[in-house]
Amino acid sequence: MNDFGEVFDRKNLKFQSKYKRTNKRILIKDEIPSINLEKGFITSIVGKSYFVNSTLNKTLNKKIICEVSGVLESQNINSSILTVGDIVYFRRIKQHKLNKEFDYGVIQKVEKRNKWISRTSIINPSIEQVVAANIKQVLLMFSFRNPQYNKRLLDRFLVSAEIGFVKPIIILNKLDLINDDEYGVIFKDFDIYKKLKIKIIAISVVNSINIDKIRNVLKGKKTLLLGPSGVGKSSLINAIIGQDIQKIREISGSTSKGKHTTSNIIMFNVSTISKNTYLVDTPGIREWGIAGVDRQNLAFYFHDFDKFYNKCKYIPCSHTHEPDCAIKKGVEIGKIDYDRYISYLNIYDSIL
Repeated sequence: MNDFGEVFDRKNLKFQSKYKRTNKRILIKDEIPSINLEKGFITSIVGKSYFVNSTLNKTLNKKIICEVSGVLESQNINSSILTVGDIVYFRRIKQHKLNKEFDYGVIQKVEKRNKWISRTSIINPSIEQVVAANIKQVLLMFSFRNPQYNKRLLDRFLVSAEIGFVKPIIILNKLDLINDDEYGVIFKDFDIYKKLKIKIIAISVVNSINIDKIRNVLKGKKTLLLGPSGVGKSSLINAIIGQDIQKIREISGSTSKGKHTTSNIIMFNVSTISKNTYLVDTPGIREWGIAGVDRQNLAFYFHDFDKFYNKCKYIPCSHTHEPDCAIKKGVEIGKIDYDRYISYLNIYDSIL
């Protein structure tokens, strides 16, 4: 296996049975030479157009719109072909005659992802959809009120973060909507996450409370922002980058084929904080299917279970119905958080 893995090539399909057809008609093949290829990373995807930032300093401020050729070399065979954050190698092509604002290229290689956040596809739950790749951390954003935080969804995010080797940080917005007593009650509800050594930051975007803490967390990293609709993700990004992200989205949705409004995932360059600081915004999440883990191994991603699962009478144990299960006993005697166990059961039942 070469450095970038296998390659997709539609031309050789009928000759090589080992090749795999993807839903984008790209097939697995051998290594493509790197001569005259330029390195960059994907910042957004609009239809079949991939916006790429080149790592060459002279082109950092110019958009490069790429398409995928019939040949793509990749090690990321069993998940999304390309996603925001992917490190790619592309070949430049001529400028579009009618639109010289952009440079154009064809992506021919993608590096193996070292960190990622993925979910099951909404259309087909058996397919893994990578939301973002090569990110350092993920901000899991919820609100104290309007809407009330959802710990079931939070626990799903946390499992996905660990599967993809991404550090999670919990953000609770709308601090301005609760009083001191309510704050104490809610933070007690989050005790289990503090015990799991997950950083929690309470903020108010409206009153600019603790926004500097978020800026410090982002500095010099590529960070994904996840959360349900209405928790203030867009307002937080506006406050951080000092611009209206909807206008940026409209610009990012512009190609030679016209302007597109987009609710797709997009990576913002947050140069107002520091060099090499990027924030990946996502649409509001309604549901989240877990990809990359089977039922038998799910318990290993609930670290509040760590001291218990080896004490079960039956090994392996699903911790759902077996007699003399140490996890279930831990819940009964209050050593394991009841809500976390319910989250475990909920995820366990949802895994195909």
